[in-house]
Amino acid sequence: MEKGKCWWERFSRDYQAADYPVILADRDRKIVWHNEAANSLPFDTTIGMDLIFLPCISTVFDQFLQSADFRLAVGGILDGQYDCLVSLLSEQGYVLQFFPCHSFALSCPPGQIQREIDTLTHQARNPLSTIFSALMNISHSNNEIGDPDIHNYVNKISTQCYRLLRSATNLTEWQRYVNGLSVYQPQRQNLCLFLEQLCRVISVMIERSGLQFQYSVPGEPVNATFDPNKLSTAVLNLISNAAKFSAESGRILVNLSINQKFAAISVVDNGFGIQPEALEHAFEPFYSYDPRTASICGDGVGLPLCKEIARELGGSVALGTSEGQGTRAMLCIPLCPDGGPILSVNDSADQYVYDRFSNMFVILSDVCKVPDF
Repeated sequence: MEKGKCWWERFSRDYQAADYPVILADRDRKIVWHNEAANSLPFDTTIGMDLIFLPCISTVFDQFLQSADFRLAVGGILDGQYDCLVSLLSEQGYVLQFFPCHSFALSCPPGQIQREIDTLTHQARNPLSTIFSALMNISHSNNEIGDPDIHNYVNKISTQCYRLLRSATNLTEWQRYVNGLSVYQPQRQNLCLFLEQLCRVISVMIERSGLQFQYSVPGEPVNATFDPNKLSTAVLNLISNAAKFSAESGRILVNLSINQKFAAISVVDNGFGIQPEALEHAFEPFYSYDPRTASICGDGVGLPLCKEIARELGGSVALGTSEGQGTRAMLCIPLCPDGGPILSVNDSADQYVYDRFSNMFVILSDVCKVPDF
């Protein structure tokens, strides 16, 4: 007991005066200390209480306990009120730091906000539609000429247009969340079949870029209530991040695991990993960081969107990294109780493969080559 007490007393001095909640837990996930700010958390912080208040963190913990060193960021937990940063302190335990999520408040009437969002969408998409049409005509005309320079120019312009389209889509969707205008349309579906079909069509595009892509989904039905468009957006963003920060011959694995109450969709890569200072800010809107160049990359709303989608689903999203071992992202959502009708899952392969402006092409366009016009 004295030995156990010694380690947490040494670390508690660093967090005693913090103005945000901090909890120290031992390797058995028992709370051994918390600061005064942790009294504001919506659960009993009684010393020695098991960490059952965070079932999603327990799920993620199990994935990381094999690592000698890891840091874990969990977004949108405790009814979406907090983000949590978990770090391995020593062989004895962990520190959990809770940061209040950004609170959104309407600053002008919803009707005006919706008009502003519609205007931004219109002003971005209309010029891009014209450019894409022109590129298609140029590409078709070049089929007869066969000029490789024209072909390369068309592809370069197309890639940059898709980047603009993705940013416009992300920013307008983020504004909907910020202003309480996001529409959530849940359906009760077979999650396994939904994820298998999604990954099947993703694999076609990912493997064109030279990355290895594998997925593992249970064969038996697993029922969950979710908005299929929102869930596919979250999964695609996690896969896009994995592809973006992987080497040319990198490997990405998507896995669906099930426990009694939760389904966990994990996206694992063997890429560059996330530096500690970047992981701490991973779910902050407009925070963007490239570990290879220490510069900005992207618009910085992909992970915040994932967190908001996870909140709508009643779950959470987590990012973990170990030195030299890549990154594991995990989206946890609750399962349905047995009983009730199950909507059939429409095979979206045709939609994704033939619609050049589907979620898959738009979200993955900055990391994967879009097929020629």
